[in-house]
Amino acid sequence: MRMKMKGMKIMISCEHSLFPKLTFSSVNEKDTFYDYLEFKGIFLHKHVYDAFLQYQDTVSYYILSTYIMYDKGLRNVLYRNLSAVEEKFRARLINNFDIDNELIDPINSTVKNSDLVTTDEIKSNLYKFSFSKNFTFDKLLSMLRSKNLLSEKENEDLDHIRIFRNKVMHHNLILIGYHVARKDIENEIRYVEELCEMIYKYLPMPMRNAFQGNLNKCNHLTSKNIIPNLEILCVREMKNGIFE
Repeated sequence: MRMKMKGMKIMISCEHSLFPKLTFSSVNEKDTFYDYLEFKGIFLHKHVYDAFLQYQDTVSYYILSTYIMYDKGLRNVLYRNLSAVEEKFRARLINNFDIDNELIDPINSTVKNSDLVTTDEIKSNLYKFSFSKNFTFDKLLSMLRSKNLLSEKENEDLDHIRIFRNKVMHHNLILIGYHVARKDIENEIRYVEELCEMIYKYLPMPMRNAFQGNLNKCNHLTSKNIIPNLEILCVREMKNGIFE
């Protein structure tokens, strides 16, 4: 086991051939690293490790593991709030339109845009269709557009949100994507910030502060703590719906 001194702290070098510049502050950290190679995968760790090496000469396991936890936390926050945006626009559709035919099998049912009729506000067969496996976000947007229920700006923004939602639904890294090159990583982070600002704008007012607070807390930024866990490979602090 190779060790090197960093001030008064002993740093343990990684012996894995794919991580020659990775260091640990304790044997326990090293053991945890090898456990998580089995649990989360060697090449996820290698991807994050290579990304950090675009910015620094060595990578501590603390920073590596912090990023992986941060990215997962960010994805969880985004997933919940993207669902809330979807619910908002689903309500807009169902509050205004319905379908005449009662659905016998809501889970497997299909509905054409041309089937939409103005709601009588008494019952809703269209609400039952929202349980269908065929009622996807794409289908929701298609139905909203067919009845001109979206402004031009909403139409444009929701198309970006649709693409981003599909990315969030997959269990891959949100911030750095598949990139390793520094310029590509930074472009991806700016893209995620733009989409977060867009989500904030379309959330119901009571949810906006919670979304912002939870985004910031992924990097442990709160009103009482202004020191982030990560200085790179992270979004900036959001204030009033804007990243600063």
